[in-house]
Amino acid sequence: MTIMITTKFFILLFKNKKPSQLEGFEYLLYKQLPLKF
Repeated sequence: MTIMITTKFFILLFKNKKPSQLEGFEYLLYKQLPLKF
């Protein structure tokens, strides 16, 4: 499941190459990591 999360993260990162968007995606990524584990 970790690979799927990172893949989705990189897809969103490549679609939106904005620093503000990147910080938002990092926050959502770390927020959903505990739910997966």
